[in-house]
Amino acid sequence: MRYVRFILLLSTQLLFSQDLKQTMYGEIFRQDSSLKDRLYIQKEFQVGNFKNGTFQHIFYNNQNEVKAFETVEIEESKIKNYDFSIADLGIEASAKELENNVLLTKIINGKIEQKDIELKGDLVVGPLLPQYILENLNKIKNNEKLFFYIPYFDLLTLIKMEISKVENNNNLTIEMRLSNPLLSFLLPPVKMILSDTGKIVKIDGPTILPDPNKPNSKKTVYTEIIYKYGDFK
Repeated sequence: MRYVRFILLLSTQLLFSQDLKQTMYGEIFRQDSSLKDRLYIQKEFQVGNFKNGTFQHIFYNNQNEVKAFETVEIEESKIKNYDFSIADLGIEASAKELENNVLLTKIINGKIEQKDIELKGDLVVGPLLPQYILENLNKIKNNEKLFFYIPYFDLLTLIKMEISKVENNNNLTIEMRLSNPLLSFLLPPVKMILSDTGKIVKIDGPTILPDPNKPNSKKTVYTEIIYKYGDFK
């Protein structure tokens, strides 16, 4: 756990050492709790842009303690470095986008494991997903599927994902699922409601964060997430 605490400390220093501005506020509720059982608060901070910039998602419990974070540094539209940590699960990992591959790293009980994986498409990590959707909004509206890869650190591999539009009379709604039909059957999709401008305003589905009531459990938790955007002071 000392490695996770060390990276959390570095993440906090990054937050206060750069001109990062908060641009998003989210509340993560337990699914089917009528938005009453709040599990976490999510905040986004950023500096620069999606060609050259830094984006950080920090997850707090209801006591305002940092419980997880994602930080991605982008250089010339490539992921220079992506750090990921969930304190209660002892997860600490990173990804670096190289020429035609991705270097994945994870640390478990102080042991470092790395693997170089060939990249066959777009690499997308948490803080970059909203922008990826915005950049491909017209394709989504035209019922084209999006295909991309995300890191799966447990097995040090990349997983192919897909996003598609689903029918909804009131809002533009999309689903994100595993592209592999068998695996997709085992894990329900994540449903996202978009605003008129293409921003994610609500997410329904499984989360990688643990249940705060059972912080050491890896059992999947299903959530509803509500997002607000702006220049938060």
